[in-house]
Amino acid sequence: MRILIVGTGSNIFTTVLIGKLTELNHKVDLLDVSSYSFINYADKVHKTIFNVPRFLSRLLPLIFILRIWAGYKLLGELKGKYDVCQILYLKYEYLFLIESIILTSDKTVAYVYGFSFVRKWIKRLFKRVYDKVDYIMFANRSLVSEFLACFGNKYEEKVKVCPHVLKSFDSISKVKNQETVDQSREKLGIEKNLVAVVCGGNAIANQQHKKLIKAIHKIDYDNEKVLFIFPLTYGDNSYKSKIIKFIKEQLLHHKVKILEEFMTEDDVARLRSITDIYINIQKMDQLSGAMLESLYAGSVVITGGWLKYQVLCDKGVFLYKVDDIGAVAQLIADCVEDLQTQKSLCAVNTRIIGEMYNRKDLINRWIDVYNL
Repeated sequence: MRILIVGTGSNIFTTVLIGKLTELNHKVDLLDVSSYSFINYADKVHKTIFNVPRFLSRLLPLIFILRIWAGYKLLGELKGKYDVCQILYLKYEYLFLIESIILTSDKTVAYVYGFSFVRKWIKRLFKRVYDKVDYIMFANRSLVSEFLACFGNKYEEKVKVCPHVLKSFDSISKVKNQETVDQSREKLGIEKNLVAVVCGGNAIANQQHKKLIKAIHKIDYDNEKVLFIFPLTYGDNSYKSKIIKFIKEQLLHHKVKILEEFMTEDDVARLRSITDIYINIQKMDQLSGAMLESLYAGSVVITGGWLKYQVLCDKGVFLYKVDDIGAVAQLIADCVEDLQTQKSLCAVNTRIIGEMYNRKDLINRWIDVYNL
């Protein structure tokens, strides 16, 4: 099967999906809408279709128009070349490119991400895309219900539930089997005997770092016992710089480690395996990969009560929810004081998450949609 992925190449879900489809001998190409480049993996072709001229860098509306034009030209060259076009997440560009996108393939599938916190008028805006595609994917049933509540039953036959395909669980299990926690910490340059609290998963404003940092600043506990780790290895570089500055200003008397450089798959697995507490308070999310990995690794997970994670609770996953970010402070302090008991409560999560996100079953669900 020839498949065109339209998405962000640096996104872990995108790379895992492409990798798994390629393993199954499907021919996959990527239109990367973040770098505006096209990649043909089989022929090892990589070409940039649009670069922002330096003198236009501040003219955002014009850049947007030029990007649309570049995308339109490339999609014209790709007309009729694929069996399936998979759109990963919705971007405003697609409102203008959707007709060209659907002409690249026999079937077009859109994956809708973060529907929960999008304003109603934006939800309605993408109706143009929903009308054109053959199927609409969501990560879980609760988001489907919310989507249908917004649009009625018009799209009911198009909607499919297909969770993200993850491969990191195998790496986490391998690391846990081959290394002790202290060995993994040493390889990551993290001190032994400190409670490792990982704050978010990337350098994107959706993570709400500033609110979390303000809450951490107020925690009443022994600062010498806890290390706060901020993974900022990918995302918005401008946002990253601001957050690093804010961390250094606000957490001056706390132990902090900021991860900025690219991490290998094994190092990410090591980070998950040494994480004692993982904090996920994004504004919106379907099911964060970093959070699922932390649950699988046995970490204590604290997440926002506004996030649609009922599917996890229904399966018996143990995690903490807060309705206000300020409440994170006391919950971290309580977990630190009784960490072993807290982690024993989380031990059940490894089995549950492993069964829920079995890679073979998940990729088959995606392919089943492609074969409809």
